[in-house]
Amino acid sequence: MRTKSLVCGCIILLVIVVTMATPCFAVNLIYGCVKGNGDLQIVSGPGQCKANQTPISWPAGEGLAVVSGWIRYDGVPVLGDGFTSTQDTNNGVYYITFNQDFTGDPGCTISLLSTPTPTAFCSIIGVGPSILDVQCVSYEIGSGGTLVNPSNQVGFAFLCVGSVN
Repeated sequence: MRTKSLVCGCIILLVIVVTMATPCFAVNLIYGCVKGNGDLQIVSGPGQCKANQTPISWPAGEGLAVVSGWIRYDGVPVLGDGFTSTQDTNNGVYYITFNQDFTGDPGCTISLLSTPTPTAFCSIIGVGPSILDVQCVSYEIGSGGTLVNPSNQVGFAFLCVGSVN
């Protein structure tokens, strides 16, 4: 009888300790849904992604920064802050410089916004603590599969998340 009481007492004590300690180890998270094309949508909690989206989450809190913006086809920022942008019209590279360096390479994603032609793509070609380099190309496919009206002016949005001091 005494052994059962001791075991029950230990179990109750363990439940109390775990219940009290849980808030100390709780981690605030940022939740998102990644579409098949790589677009990221920030959501308010888990379970909000559609069937064709991949749910992701990462820790939030002090020391975490998000830099995002919309870059117009001519390299001019339309929305966002915490960065500057320039464009090399010869090769379609957009150079985004963060106002505050991340402590390491941030995680970044990009999405097309506007194109002068029906076919376009953008790729991240460089990322570092202070920079994001994106190359964009748009074109039409002419008869015989030739490229017609190539252009390096494509609008896009970006989102970078990483640690800061």
